[in-house]
Amino acid sequence: MTGKEIAEGIDEIIKSLDKFDDVLKNEAINWGDLRCISVNECKCIYPEDDFEIVATVSEVAPESYKFAKVIQDKFKEKYNFDIEIKMEWWVCNIVILIVNILM
Repeated sequence: MTGKEIAEGIDEIIKSLDKFDDVLKNEAINWGDLRCISVNECKCIYPEDDFEIVATVSEVAPESYKFAKVIQDKFKEKYNFDIEIKMEWWVCNIVILIVNILM
């Protein structure tokens, strides 16, 4: 799969999620802007010649591990392919940037 296909697959899974699901209802997620913003192939040092795919999803608190697990499990089920999900909370990044500018 290409990076674009992986991102589209993740976005498709995100759109299918129920934000009222018991597993996800207490996670810090901005459902309105939720999407995959990058896909990276990371080469592993050990075992040699191995790699992992890391996809970044924006508008999810980095500590929302249940969200990441749901996406990983659904992706594996649908595409038979393991991915790692990294979450970024862009609101926090913007606030930090503004604070740094003002200081």
